[in-house]
Amino acid sequence: MSDKKLIDDLVSEHTKVEQVASVRIRFTKWLIICALCLSAGISMLGLREDWMTLFSTPILLAQNIFILIGILIVGVFSIKLSVPSVSNKKKGTALLFVLAGLWALILFSIGILNNTTLEELRKLGFGCIQNIIVIGLIPGVALFILIRQGIVLERKLAGGIGMTAAFGIGAYGVQFTCHNDGALHILIWHFLPLIILGVSGVFLGKKFITKL
Repeated sequence: MSDKKLIDDLVSEHTKVEQVASVRIRFTKWLIICALCLSAGISMLGLREDWMTLFSTPILLAQNIFILIGILIVGVFSIKLSVPSVSNKKKGTALLFVLAGLWALILFSIGILNNTTLEELRKLGFGCIQNIIVIGLIPGVALFILIRQGIVLERKLAGGIGMTAAFGIGAYGVQFTCHNDGALHILIWHFLPLIILGVSGVFLGKKFITKL
């Protein structure tokens, strides 16, 4: 077969490859979805009457700002993991540990300032877990779809960080619907469920995110 014939055959069999949207565009789409789900979820579940205290109390304000910034960081990183050149397992794992540790430190500070007692353990918060899932479910599905549009080398890490970001939106929203600002309550019924849901993303990522 001549070189010209070989080239013609290759060109005729060539299929057009769609260009994947940039990380910035995909992240912007995800933020819009999160904003819609967050507003709809809070409206459906009911905004707490004293929600202004979340902005007037310095330690609560610091916690909410931290959660929001943490969500943005892990959200961007989860989508970046679908670009092979920026995939970094150690960096992603360290990021999760640092953010979790900082939130735990904030909760410890809240406990000291508010004189938190073990009496808070009697107040069950299964409704908070349910609300975190309700608000974060659609952002989680959307984020998985956006991650799958790229090429993922670290499926488990992308899934874990992705679910942490998505249900982090749920945890942030629940701050505006839950009336209990006690450190132990937030630790057990907001923080720990988010960690567990994030770990579940490791298994979901392995199953549902396409690997290179």
